[in-house]
Amino acid sequence: MCDLPNPRRMHGLRTLVIPVSLMGHVAAAKKRLAELEARPTPTARAFPARLERHATLAVWMKPDFEGILAHESAVRFALGLRGQSIAGWPRAWTEVGPRRMDAVLDQAIEAARRHRPRPPIFRSCGLPFRSAKHTWASLLIAHGGDQMAQHMRSHSLGARLREILPRP
Repeated sequence: MCDLPNPRRMHGLRTLVIPVSLMGHVAAAKKRLAELEARPTPTARAFPARLERHATLAVWMKPDFEGILAHESAVRFALGLRGQSIAGWPRAWTEVGPRRMDAVLDQAIEAARRHRPRPPIFRSCGLPFRSAKHTWASLLIAHGGDQMAQHMRSHSLGARLREILPRP
């Protein structure tokens, strides 16, 4: 059982029963929490945490999750529009701040949707970027080719994921 107060003092709430098979993970989580709480600042760590089976690690992605997709030629490649002139295509890929990249990606996907012939990627997702960010992110990453892979490796989020994920 977990270290919870007596159920009588919890106003009818039940105690949490954790299977014996997960007790090692509970101990690891408590150890990780103690390590995090002991830090003077979040970045003051003795060593990077490593992802282990059944573990959960938080990865701070800054306010610019979309920044990991902010490579115009890779987005064009993923959408099947490389080398084409597209009406309504956003111009300010490098000039926008990180908090505005979602608007640039939304504008690019809407311009691609209006383009004829419509790119085949729209068979996989017919929703606008703002309504389906995770779906579009996975599609752009999957279809972005080597340029997208290289851009993602150089992005701060990619660097953090390489740091914590186990090596294949």
